[in-house]
Amino acid sequence: MKKIYKIKCLIMVAAIITVCLSFQKSNAASLSIKSIKVAVGKKATINLYNNDGEVKWTSSNKKIKIVKKKSDKVTIKGVKEGKSTLIAQIGKKKLKCKVTITKKEIEKYEISYQNVYFEKNRYSEGGRFYAFIEITNTGNVPLYLGNSSFDLEDASGHLIKTEDMINTAPDYIYPGEKGYYYNQFGTSLNMTEEDFNSLLFVPHLKVVKVNGKLSTDYKLYDVTLGTDATFNIPEIVGRIKNNTKKELSHIYLHAFFYDSDGKIIGISGTNISDVAAGDEKSFSISTMYAGIQEGKTIADYKVYARGAYYQFK
Repeated sequence: MKKIYKIKCLIMVAAIITVCLSFQKSNAASLSIKSIKVAVGKKATINLYNNDGEVKWTSSNKKIKIVKKKSDKVTIKGVKEGKSTLIAQIGKKKLKCKVTITKKEIEKYEISYQNVYFEKNRYSEGGRFYAFIEITNTGNVPLYLGNSSFDLEDASGHLIKTEDMINTAPDYIYPGEKGYYYNQFGTSLNMTEEDFNSLLFVPHLKVVKVNGKLSTDYKLYDVTLGTDATFNIPEIVGRIKNNTKKELSHIYLHAFFYDSDGKIIGISGTNISDVAAGDEKSFSISTMYAGIQEGKTIADYKVYARGAYYQFK
């Protein structure tokens, strides 16, 4: 009986020691992260948990700079591309965070082309104006095409008309890619073409760096430009494949139309929904509401099957 009692006591003591060691380990000083990426010129803050002693912050080289330090956190800045190590020394103990310094983020774009024109109403006075603004990402980070507006002003800068129902296609663009702002169905105007031509077109664009996870580009097959037999106008037909492991509930396909000089002359699209993982679905994209100016001929086209991306900021 005494032997069993001694064994139970030993088990209880061992359990208490284990709990104490676990408690001590979980409450030991530690860094909030063990590795991080920081772009040249950008800053990052790393926290130090459970530290009651004096801490000395250092780095293994000059590729990062410690710009602010406290007993419970440090702020570093990327100086030069490469790798470095942030070290927090508490007594004889050293805590390390591996830092990868990436190239400097350049958030830059240019308006590479714009096409603005007036279309007369066939059966009434006035007309509509259409505008296509081409954006080229000239930086090295993906850019988000946010909410924007198109203004018409007179020679003195007085606002005559504004349009804030502006479409974007696609929602974001990678470095080197082109994206577009456009008023898909045109904007009604109670004026003549001569009056319109005397006004100044002023776009107000919101183009910012992408700050979230990007969506998927889906696979396209058998894409051709033909003719819609019903309306005798150009249309694109093709197939899309859901090359993911999840059901594709909805995606909007954008179609871009260009003239022989490679200039944008129209944008259209269509909705695709309910495509199971690995399956294909056929589609057609009409040019009926593409905004193609009368007399313009389609010389080339492109279709994007890029999942929607939303950025709220």
